[in-house]
Amino acid sequence: MAATLLYGPYTDGIRVQARIAMALARELRNARPRNVREKEREALEAILEQAQVIDDIIKTEKDVQTIREQFIAFGQCWGGMHDALVAKTRLPAGVTASSATATRILEKAFPEGIAFIRFEAPAAWGEGNRRLQHIVELKLDREIDACVGVDYFTAARDATAALGEAIGTGERPRVRSSRPSKKDALFVFSRAISKYARLLSAEVDETDAESIERFQKAVAPIDTYRSTRTAREEEDEEQEEQPATPVAPIPTPGPIGDGPFVDDRES
Repeated sequence: MAATLLYGPYTDGIRVQARIAMALARELRNARPRNVREKEREALEAILEQAQVIDDIIKTEKDVQTIREQFIAFGQCWGGMHDALVAKTRLPAGVTASSATATRILEKAFPEGIAFIRFEAPAAWGEGNRRLQHIVELKLDREIDACVGVDYFTAARDATAALGEAIGTGERPRVRSSRPSKKDALFVFSRAISKYARLLSAEVDETDAESIERFQKAVAPIDTYRSTRTAREEEDEEQEEQPATPVAPIPTPGPIGDGPFVDDRES
């Protein structure tokens, strides 16, 4: 007696991790029947399009991480230069003239201190950029090099430029687009696969072995995906759907803020 063909595991939706969505979509495309129907072809195209949406969301998450890293470096470089100058002011004036020089540089270059590195990223970049221009206009950059070393001003200048590129104020505009959350995108992806499976199942004649084989080969990538999933992936998937609140925040020079950024860690 032939085994009963089950459709539910394919037509009722599957749970998919974002990082494998494109791979699964392309495997389904490659496994399509030779005599694929027009509606089945359209459904496959919808799966591939939604997989691309998910890939774009993942890329956006990486862009946000790049901004975070550049922002931290920005604070470290500006803070390091300020701290180096402060350290020089503590040297006895009778021992070295650089103590008085450092005091004068601090008064001119940092009249309000270094608090700006704790602003939101766009405001921090704006203030840092203005400080750079002010320092160059007063020719303090050379004095800083002579007083505490050539690395500090160069590092602050380069870190400011890098942060500007990351947030979109540099030479290259930052690509912005309205995207769904990763969770919503995965739901749509799962529904698209279900629709494709329903279209395939509608063509099955359970008295015809060739018809059954057509369906089974077309959905085989889904079976492969299920058979290769690990317990760790199950845990990761749960975390993607229900992200935990961190026990303690990751220390940074200051809040990045919610302004122009999209942080999908809780998507």
